[in-house]
Amino acid sequence: SLPLLFAMTTSSAYAEELPKLGAFVYSNLCWSKQSGDAHGLRVTLLRYPEASGDHLLFEWSEGPLYERTGYKVRIDSAGSRISFEVDQDATMVMPDWRTYTGEISTDALILHSSSNPTRSYRLPRVHDFSTEDKACG
Repeated sequence: SLPLLFAMTTSSAYAEELPKLGAFVYSNLCWSKQSGDAHGLRVTLLRYPEASGDHLLFEWSEGPLYERTGYKVRIDSAGSRISFEVDQDATMVMPDWRTYTGEISTDALILHSSSNPTRSYRLPRVHDFSTEDKACG
């Protein structure tokens, strides 16, 4: 039936449209039991009234956890698609600009990077910040 087909083809990231205002944190970070290093990504999105726009903080691990401000942050009018650019040069010597695109909802952020377009990064939304220090499995 048509409703069943629609349900099967709709991504779970579209669970609920992202509100126009608020703070949203998405993360798949975990911490190494041996080294204490972070593994994964964390995105913090701040949505302000239209005059201020959307602001994004992007964090990634290369041993230590690095963070940079996202640029050219765009979220479509339906609030379900996101794109942004970030300089991922950990040394801050040679710019390494990457574009990220993906699906966003109140439940999860699914990203694709221009440096590896075939790989997806699924970042669940963080609702309980006491779980942010989980060990890698």
